[in-house]
Amino acid sequence: MKFFNFFIAAFLVLSATHFYSCTDKLPEPTLCNTTSITYNAHIEEILNMNCELSGCHDGNSESDFGTYSSLNAARMNTIYQRVVIDNNMPPSGNISTGAVDSIRCWKESGFLEN
Repeated sequence: MKFFNFFIAAFLVLSATHFYSCTDKLPEPTLCNTTSITYNAHIEEILNMNCELSGCHDGNSESDFGTYSSLNAARMNTIYQRVVIDNNMPPSGNISTGAVDSIRCWKESGFLEN
């Protein structure tokens, strides 16, 4: 009986430790002022500096992002998915947290142009 009680106690401690360690470790995102993040004022520069590089989305190797009017909703969502959610673009990983937050806020604002 003592062994059984020890086993149950050990199981509960290990389970609690496991579940606690699996909590989301991501930092809380900054709150978005969704009325101020627009493609023209913020996102275009982020894409130009981080994506439209030689060998990437420069119009030669991969399609470039061009202008806002050349982006459709699916492409905007793909940018958001790859940069913010999957965190696999740009491949170098050299994108600031502020730029990632701006893309997230741009989506939350409805992908505004101006």
